[in-house]
Amino acid sequence: MTDKKPVIVHHEWGALKEVVVGVPNVRLPTKLAEAPKKFLPKSSIKFIEENAGKKLEECAPELNKQFVEQVNGIIKILKDRGIIVHQVEKHIPSEEAFLAQMNNTVMQTYAYLLCRALG
Repeated sequence: MTDKKPVIVHHEWGALKEVVVGVPNVRLPTKLAEAPKKFLPKSSIKFIEENAGKKLEECAPELNKQFVEQVNGIIKILKDRGIIVHQVEKHIPSEEAFLAQMNNTVMQTYAYLLCRALG
């Protein structure tokens, strides 16, 4: 047992006090699943298929830059409102290598919510 406080979430409504923010980390899938093809624009499907398995920062640096700026903007807004912000650390090379091997259809490591409320 450590001296650190445990993470406990009682509910997801009420005053926000503390959040965990993910890291912008998008790797395009090596194979696009059939379901997204039913709603994604053709241009997006083409982009994903042409850049299969690549990280967004490699194949679309400007788009990745916008994503990073959005996440940093979220963090600034939260901190400006007095909310405690924790951000997960960027993956180390061995984690990146593992995720690259597992990368069949997953695009974003933190896809559920970029921000997760704690309270």
